[in-house]
Amino acid sequence: MSALHLLLLCCLFSTLPWCHGVGEAETLSTRDLLLNTPRRGDTLLIGRETVRYVPLGLAPNTTYEARVSYPATNPARVRLWLEGEVQGSARMLLDAERIIFRSDARGRMVGTDRNPGAILMRAERWAMHRDGEAGAPKQLAYDIVMERSVLGVPSSAGPIILVAAALLVVVAAALPWWTHRAVPALLDWLAQDAPTARRRL
Repeated sequence: MSALHLLLLCCLFSTLPWCHGVGEAETLSTRDLLLNTPRRGDTLLIGRETVRYVPLGLAPNTTYEARVSYPATNPARVRLWLEGEVQGSARMLLDAERIIFRSDARGRMVGTDRNPGAILMRAERWAMHRDGEAGAPKQLAYDIVMERSVLGVPSSAGPIILVAAALLVVVAAALPWWTHRAVPALLDWLAQDAPTARRRL
């Protein structure tokens, strides 16, 4: 086997997911996740650590959303799933991942066989870093927040939705005036000013 073939085989095996972090111990850490209290700058080891977030302050019979955001420059894929459930799918948003869950009449998480329930998070390497294996980051820095959710919309988006609705109401109210008075007046003014403009030319 030539040296070129050996080099190609080494490159191939170095890109396989199971070859990253071989011999490195797995880590499980537990952290609290308070309602409406973002955790900024949290970190985890890519491919080597699972973080267990325990939601605190849940109200009975309420829907919640936990959302993670992280830099697009880090070639990692984030997964969120409920403890006791099958691991969730890959990220569904651009450089963000979210999971929606409910609480029961006692304020406990629905959909998990653990009490208290928890949200598990893990990051895996998703693509080759531009600087290669040696230059790839070992940690992922991210922000995570838990909020109430109504029809899939987080509570933090409420003010934005209200402003957008108010603008729609203003536009709808001004539309009759614009079409019946403002536009005809503008056209009349342009028609009267056209002969003057031609005389100046």
